Amino acid sequence: MTYIYDAFAFFSGVLGYIYDFLMYIPTLLIDIFSYCWYFIIKIYLFIGNLAVELAYKTVRLVLNDYQVYELLNHAFNMMPDNLRYASYQLGIVDAIRVLIDALGAAFVLRVMGW
Repeated sequence: MTYIYDAFAFFSGVLGYIYDFLMYIPTLLIDIFSYCWYFIIKIYLFIGNLAVELAYKTVRLVLNDYQVYELLNHAFNMMPDNLRYASYQLGIVDAIRVLIDALGAAFVLRVMGW
């Protein structure tokens, strides 16, 4: 008789595990879709980062070809000595260079369709 009770306990345990698994399927599907969306967003941001790096390198090449940086240096060298020294010490020249790079990168990204 104990064998019958043990068999019933075993089958009820197995059915309990099957029931728990069936009840867990919706949560499992939500977790799978969440991970897929996480992976897609991660790839999208990675590709976006690569596009920005490519745009920045392209802008640096274009601005060097058109000698924009030399024009900027020439314009600041034409300033009086004390004003030129102050602008270099305050980082105004570097700030303008970063601004030109950012605007150029934005232009290249628009041309690329980003």
